[in-house]
Amino acid sequence: MDKQLDSLYAIDLLGILISGREEGDFQGELVQQYSKDRVPFYGTLDLIKKMESFYDEWDYPEASSRERSFRKREKYSYPDRRGKKRLADEASHLEKFPIVEERGSKGSFFCTHQVQAKNELARRCISWGIGRCLFLFQRASPVSDYGKGMCKVKKLIFLLLFLLLVSCAKKPSGKIQGREIRLAYDKDNYPFTAEDGEGNPIGFEMELIKMISEKEGFSLKFLPKNQSALAPSVITGTSDMAMGGLLKEEEETRIQFSESYGMVKLGLLLSPYLFGEEGEDSADVFDKLRGETIMVKEGSLAAKLLEKQREEKGYFLKVVQSNEDFIQKAEEGEADAVAETLPVLEVLANKIVFSDGEKSFSKVGVRIYPIQEEEELCFIVSKGQNGEILRAFERGFRKLKEDGEYEALCERYGFSFSKTE
Repeated sequence: MDKQLDSLYAIDLLGILISGREEGDFQGELVQQYSKDRVPFYGTLDLIKKMESFYDEWDYPEASSRERSFRKREKYSYPDRRGKKRLADEASHLEKFPIVEERGSKGSFFCTHQVQAKNELARRCISWGIGRCLFLFQRASPVSDYGKGMCKVKKLIFLLLFLLLVSCAKKPSGKIQGREIRLAYDKDNYPFTAEDGEGNPIGFEMELIKMISEKEGFSLKFLPKNQSALAPSVITGTSDMAMGGLLKEEEETRIQFSESYGMVKLGLLLSPYLFGEEGEDSADVFDKLRGETIMVKEGSLAAKLLEKQREEKGYFLKVVQSNEDFIQKAEEGEADAVAETLPVLEVLANKIVFSDGEKSFSKVGVRIYPIQEEEELCFIVSKGQNGEILRAFERGFRKLKEDGEYEALCERYGFSFSKTE
């Protein structure tokens, strides 16, 4: 493959090295032949912006319209090249550095450049190398409309990068025994899932899946994430399954939910100052929250539920990423309530201190109110993928219930789930 890539030459040749993936996107380095310096990029959009900066610097390929840009511009200003030679005339005299170098076994590499054909068509050629394979992809567009063509080229690059992610992802074998399962989990959602001080996974769901993995003969690779990144991680294939106090959502079509292993309610944790000095109660808890701010975790069922009622009930929502954010924002007086599952709220009630800007109310006076009927606690996989994980979980979960281990685990965490059949 490297010999084939070495044979490529174009004055606007760019090399793109994909070195890693995180949160469903990728990162790497952008290499050009006129400098030894490598330009790092952190995601698809960042890559395309930096590619465009090279094209602007070279003024090649020429931008015939503003459509070439992914960046917001008030007015496109063409580069001032007065007194400078055109890149096409200057390239042969410039010092050049190799784009393709020894990269080892990790990462994937492709090059992109424009070539001029005899029939006056401009083609954007992308040579893409994965392992020992090489792909050449061309798209034709008229020279006179090359600016619009570049916009289409960028869509093409998105497509190729998506294919790269898919091709580099670990493919399930259909068998579960002896397989390493990549498990993404919410790193701060105790008592369901969390990290301890040494970075080890803890919580009810972590113990549950460890017990099942031992019975079914597979191993686990733990990937700590924020809750908002769990669903994207299974959809893009960067993890095989995800856990973290996730509740079943009938409307979700891109992910598949496991068999339920518990029923939990959503609730509100309220600041004591909402009830005045005498601590009076309210028939409708949302009456107290009109004009107030409720914190929700991004990507949670609580966030989706409260967003639907927000205008009707007249409250504001503040989106955070973790349970620690709940505690910090409450202490800073930025919110008056927290919406989460009741087990999580019971843990927070022993830690959180609300402030109204003038005085703080200790955890003694906080109140918890259920706001939703019981929902099914599940883990998730990508729709149509990793069915063997779902089946292994069902077998292992059945064994745990039969020998009493599941009941003992629930008692250890103080859970009394009403439905686990």
